[in-house]
Amino acid sequence: MTYALIAQEAKAVFLGFVQEKARLENEEIRSEAKDIISKDEVDANCVLVGNQLAEIGDKVYEEHRETFEFMANLLNINSDSLVVQFINIVEPHLFKNQLRNGLWLQV
Repeated sequence: MTYALIAQEAKAVFLGFVQEKARLENEEIRSEAKDIISKDEVDANCVLVGNQLAEIGDKVYEEHRETFEFMANLLNINSDSLVVQFINIVEPHLFKNQLRNGLWLQV
């Protein structure tokens, strides 16, 4: 898997996440995400994954909070931002599975 493909899939998942998370909270952001999804022709399956992740977004384990805040500080991201909420949800599931399957070696 190339970095470009990983970046495209991550973008699609993130846009799907933002689109679903903003559904009730901010129609303008939701519309913007939807426009980018249409314009850039991102992978619909990855967008769906992002939508589903947003639906379970409130089920983040509190025990991992410090780790993600540390990551956010390293990346200079506000810990209350949507990006960090996304990392909170995706990181434990995605990276654990990739490490188990040896996918990091293919990058």
